[in-house]
Amino acid sequence: MRTVRVEWEGPLSLDKVKELDDRDEDCGLYQIYGRHIIFGDDSLLYIGMTTSTFRRRFIDGTEPHISWLVEEEGVSVYVGRIAEEDYEHDPPHWSDWENVLKDAEALTIKWHSPPYNSRNIETYNGQRLEVVNLGSYGSLCKKYRSRDRKRWGWSGDYG
Repeated sequence: MRTVRVEWEGPLSLDKVKELDDRDEDCGLYQIYGRHIIFGDDSLLYIGMTTSTFRRRFIDGTEPHISWLVEEEGVSVYVGRIAEEDYEHDPPHWSDWENVLKDAEALTIKWHSPPYNSRNIETYNGQRLEVVNLGSYGSLCKKYRSRDRKRWGWSGDYG
């Protein structure tokens, strides 16, 4: 099983997130918190990822998946970067980084089921993975892994 550490920062305002524009540093996972009609204030609403920069993902709220942000109040964001040691980087293998990022996003969504996500809620089809969250990671669990039969009640051979 592969372990991936995600180093989180937050909570940040939308304006602060829109300043994160360093192509080499400011990409990865993000969590959006805000008011939910059932869960109340400061609830985890959405988990996403970007392979460009956080600024490009959030600028003007034009990205279709998060366009609803322009109408929300009290929104905060946590940004997470995968620890460099957790993907092949000598020389940099961005394809491996992107695969790790996609799988970490999918597993994080599967595990936490944010109400505004629709993909990856029911299934996880990525690599065998353990995610360890470090820093300021909001309401996420500290550690979770794929194919945990006790947690999900999965049956069958998942290798």
